[in-house]
Amino acid sequence: MLVKLAEHVEKSNSGRDGFALKFLDGRLPELPKGVQLGTGSVYARALVEEDGHIEHVRIDRAPNRELAELVRAALKTWRFAPFVENGQPTKGVINQRFDFR
Repeated sequence: MLVKLAEHVEKSNSGRDGFALKFLDGRLPELPKGVQLGTGSVYARALVEEDGHIEHVRIDRAPNRELAELVRAALKTWRFAPFVENGQPTKGVINQRFDFR
């Protein structure tokens, strides 16, 4: 099964647009070999903490619970350069779509 990230990462900081976001590291959701969980898109929202790690993930829409949990686990491995506001690291929110085919 192919997992494809949406072509863009929407970004905001406490609901405000225009803050730079730089992805540093993390993994895509991975299915165990031979496991079929269906196809479709998972839409997730994640809180990026001041140090750039993701602590909280909310799944907005998913074709099933199993794909949602794969996305949640993968997002928690993602690291970003922190959002910066007025020279200070601050929390931010990302919205991401994962397409499973």
